[in-house]
Amino acid sequence: MPDAPRVAVITAAYNAERFIDATIRSVRTQTFPHFEYVIVDDNSTDATADVIAAHVHQDSRVRMLRHSVNTGPGAARNRGVAATTAPFISFIDSDDCWEPAFIRVMLAALVRQAPHCVGVFCRSIVVDEHGTPTGMIQGPSDGSYRFFDFFRHIFPPGNGSAFLLHRRYFEESGGFSDLRSLEDLELYLRILRSGKERHFASVGHTLVRYRQSSTGLSANGHHIASAWQSTMERYVESLPPHQRWIIYYNFSCFYGPRPCDTADLGTRLMRRALLSRKAPGEVFRHLGSMLLPATMGGKRYLALRRSLKRVGAFGR
Repeated sequence: MPDAPRVAVITAAYNAERFIDATIRSVRTQTFPHFEYVIVDDNSTDATADVIAAHVHQDSRVRMLRHSVNTGPGAARNRGVAATTAPFISFIDSDDCWEPAFIRVMLAALVRQAPHCVGVFCRSIVVDEHGTPTGMIQGPSDGSYRFFDFFRHIFPPGNGSAFLLHRRYFEESGGFSDLRSLEDLELYLRILRSGKERHFASVGHTLVRYRQSSTGLSANGHHIASAWQSTMERYVESLPPHQRWIIYYNFSCFYGPRPCDTADLGTRLMRRALLSRKAPGEVFRHLGSMLLPATMGGKRYLALRRSLKRVGAFGR
């Protein structure tokens, strides 16, 4: 009789035929074999379901659920979790990959943590759409991250494929919301806020290959701005003033220099930082980086950056 699965792995997939074969293979080849893997096809219109079905036929640990309408990543992941029973849960996006030791290393780290540890996360190497490393590492510092720490570091793992968490905390929270962006951050903030001693722990290993794609939901400025307006503002406003300005300031510096559809959000958050507290000098030093793209318009600003880079007049 096979050992009961210790870890439930969930993937929400939508029109992912280009990358999902590599994702599934990275899960199936884990050195820790006792897992159950549910992939939710969120009403894809390409060959995603066919790719998944091929793996389902080859490996009894892999199952597929299909949606007749597109529900978004949060609802798809919630359905995947509901179809599993393992006491630990991990999510991997349909364009990311795990190193073979991901589950083994993460599980060993989590079971060593204190009782109030919600879960663990690791570092990631960033790859481009072809799977080639970009030279960037998403490397959160080792240590514990409580509510404010997790928030101020802007989702320190950098992606949703780098977590392993206790199932009980996920179920207690009610799972993902219906946000189309920042749904990972919102869920984990909600879990952490429910207990003063609750925290995540960073694992000092690089175990994820995170694929950056211009078509991913995480790059959609409209969804990001909507998530801030509908949900994230409430989390910031629950903090004392001296912490509020830090959150607004950090996120404004993060969003401002990104592609044009988040420049306006970056400028608005910088304004919130200035209004939240009499800001220290570092806010004013960076204020220009927010106002310039907002004044010129995102597309013109990015075109100017590209032109200046070509002649070596703008830092990379």
